[in-house]
Amino acid sequence: MQIGRLILRRRKELHLTQDALAVGICSTSYLSKIENGQVTPHTEVLSALLKRLGLDPDLARETDKREMEFDDQLRKRQIKPTYNLHRLREIILQKE
Repeated sequence: MQIGRLILRRRKELHLTQDALAVGICSTSYLSKIENGQVTPHTEVLSALLKRLGLDPDLARETDKREMEFDDQLRKRQIKPTYNLHRLREIILQKE
């Protein structure tokens, strides 16, 4: 999930540890999974993280919208996901 990479990048820009960002919002291990794209964060958690990072919570909705559009394009084109699904997603989103 791209939102996780955005959170990671912004956290590092602000020189925050995972512990500092997560405190009062979620566990450090859950934040780590978000940043690594292993889980889709709950809406409340995502909004709180983005707010603490000084980012617009609408970024989460925009990212979700792009993910759904990508999935729709995959179905329409009958493209089978491969090991390089991330690169394919980037190519499709760049053409928009």
